[in-house]
Amino acid sequence: EFISKYNQLFYTIATETENITDTNNCDGKSTAYVTYMDEELLSVVFVEAYTFADGSSYEDILCFNIDMITGELIDIDLTDISDEFLSELEVRCREQGTSQADYLFDSYSKDEWRGILTNQKYAFVSFFTPIGMEFGITYDGCWCCSTFKDYEKYVTILDDNINL
Repeated sequence: EFISKYNQLFYTIATETENITDTNNCDGKSTAYVTYMDEELLSVVFVEAYTFADGSSYEDILCFNIDMITGELIDIDLTDISDEFLSELEVRCREQGTSQADYLFDSYSKDEWRGILTNQKYAFVSFFTPIGMEFGITYDGCWCCSTFKDYEKYVTILDDNINL
């Protein structure tokens, strides 16, 4: 019964991408990926990319982790924003990610990232994959993420129905 709600949400995301390209006279694309799916859990990720006439670009990543039993979005709370975690995230993003990892980690200090991740929940990227979770950051028109098999020590998953 909740599938139509999410289909409408995903349609709205695609439509909004089209509206942004029309409004800003730019090229844009929204690509959806199902990164994990079983009887209890669905993770869907949208990557939005825009290129403007002056050659500049903007990218964003939107993550949806859905409890397939209740139909609710799963709240994933980052519980570790220590220097050790931020260093590990940086290392893994640089190894596994794109060149945007270099920009993001070279432009902001650990203290700045701690503030961003504390005050702007959307900046933390988290979605399930068959081998663990992807963690990352999205900020300033750039994003990067990397796989964490050991994700349980960094986040709290606020959903009683999901058994991972």
